[in-house]
Amino acid sequence: MAAAEAVIAFEPAQASDVQALVALRIEAMRESLERIGRFDPVRARERFLSTFEPQHTRHILCDGERVGFVVVKPQVQWLLLDHLYVRPGAQGRGIGTAVLADVFAQARQAGLPVRVGALRESASNRFYARHGFELVERGEFDNYYLAEAALPLNPSQSRVGVPMLPLPKIQELLDPLFPGLMGVRLTEVTPERVLAEMPVRPDLCTAGGILHGGAYMAFADTLGAVGTIVNMPQGKRTTTTDSSTKFIGGARVDTTVTAECVALHRGRTTMVWQTSIRSQEGKLCAVVTQTQLVLDA
Repeated sequence: MAAAEAVIAFEPAQASDVQALVALRIEAMRESLERIGRFDPVRARERFLSTFEPQHTRHILCDGERVGFVVVKPQVQWLLLDHLYVRPGAQGRGIGTAVLADVFAQARQAGLPVRVGALRESASNRFYARHGFELVERGEFDNYYLAEAALPLNPSQSRVGVPMLPLPKIQELLDPLFPGLMGVRLTEVTPERVLAEMPVRPDLCTAGGILHGGAYMAFADTLGAVGTIVNMPQGKRTTTTDSSTKFIGGARVDTTVTAECVALHRGRTTMVWQTSIRSQEGKLCAVVTQTQLVLDA
C-alpha cells in the first residue's frame, strides 16, 4: 500500500522558542561540524542568539509535528535564507524541498532572488545545487549560493513573452521520440505545471507486473523537460543535470498512471521540477525532483 503524502505546514516562532530552536540547530549541524572538527555547541548557540529575529522565523511542521525551522530575512538585494534545519530523523522525506518551494513563492512575490550560505563540507551544498542554486562565492568555511526567483506568468505565454506551442503541437514533437514509444500523453501544459498520463503496458513492467522504476523516471524526466522548454527563450535548449527519485508505491499492469509536474524554480540558467506520479486508484507511487540546465542551442 502506498504511503500517504506528508502534510507540510508552518507556524510562527515566538521569542520564547529560542532555546528549542538553538537545540534543533545544533542537532541538525552536529554531524557535519564534527566531520571537519568544528563542532562547538557554545559557539553555535552564541551565533544563533546574536542574530535571532522571531518575526522572520517559522517552525516547520510535518503532519502536525515540529521537525525543523526556517528563517527568511528580506534584504535590499535578495531574500536571505538564513537558516533551514530539519531534524536528522525527519530528513529524506521531501520536507526541505517543500520548504524551498514556499521560499521561492515568497521570492516571486517580492521579485527578488534567494541567497543562502552552506558549510563547505556539508551535504546541504548538493541539496541547494539540486534545487537550482548557483555558487556565487566561496568563503573560508562557507559557500554562498543564489537562485533567481521565477516570475509569475500568463499561462498563454512563455517566460519571455513568446507564445507557447499549443499542447497538440508539443505532443506531436514527442510522439516519434522515446516518450511517444512509452505512450506518454500530455493533458495540460502551462509554464507552471505539466500534466500527463501513461499506460502501464506489460513491456514497461517488471516480472511481477508492476511498472518498472526506470519507466517512472523517464516519464518524469519528459515532463520536466517539457516544462523547461515552454519557459525557455528562443535559441535555447535544455538537458537534465540531476534527478532524484523516491519510490513509494506500485502501479499494476494494464492500468494508467498520471503525473503532475510543478515548477519549484524557474531561472535563466537552471530550472527545477518536481513530478508526483500516481496510480489509477490515485495512490502516490513516486516523487521525482530534477534540475534542468538551460543552454544555447
